[in-house]
Amino acid sequence: LADSNIYEARASVRRKIYQLMELKLQVPDNERVAQEDQFTELKTSIIYPAAKHMLPAEREQMTEILKVISSFLNSRGGRLLVGVDDSGYAVGLHNDFTYLNNRHEKYDLADVKDKFDRTVRDNVRNRLGRVANSRISGSFETIGTKTIYRLDIEPSPEVALVDGVAYERQGSSKWPVPAADLEAFTAARREEFA
Repeated sequence: LADSNIYEARASVRRKIYQLMELKLQVPDNERVAQEDQFTELKTSIIYPAAKHMLPAEREQMTEILKVISSFLNSRGGRLLVGVDDSGYAVGLHNDFTYLNNRHEKYDLADVKDKFDRTVRDNVRNRLGRVANSRISGSFETIGTKTIYRLDIEPSPEVALVDGVAYERQGSSKWPVPAADLEAFTAARREEFA
């Protein structure tokens, strides 16, 4: 993997090897960002699904991201950190930036950050709607040498659907609202914001 420029996958493999061999991995504490809970979700990428590691699947991964956003919009809000692994460590967005820069490794950071933010916002606007887009704010942060993306999500008075399904946040997970309960769920949201 050293020559493939897949930094997140390399870091993940290294951590797994150290874990299996019961070795202590020397990771700077300042690169530990957060842990998942009721109000925080961690994702490594908007392009590469965790199950596929090195193969881009932008639509599939973006659908997963939108489900998380929907769950926060339909609950009490929260934050989504992209470029952070499940252990809470910053892995950065280099692979996403390279992908968004037509797979060219050398990119203008300001330009590619703009492309990244637009990709997220365009997907939110096109698939979740105008109200959902108005309830989010994105920013980039630097953790050590890694760039991550922070999306702060406010609760929405309108139920946000992803491909016809509403999601809600319970604990550190997103859960689909059963279709039979959607009408009551929508009424309860309207009442809450009245």
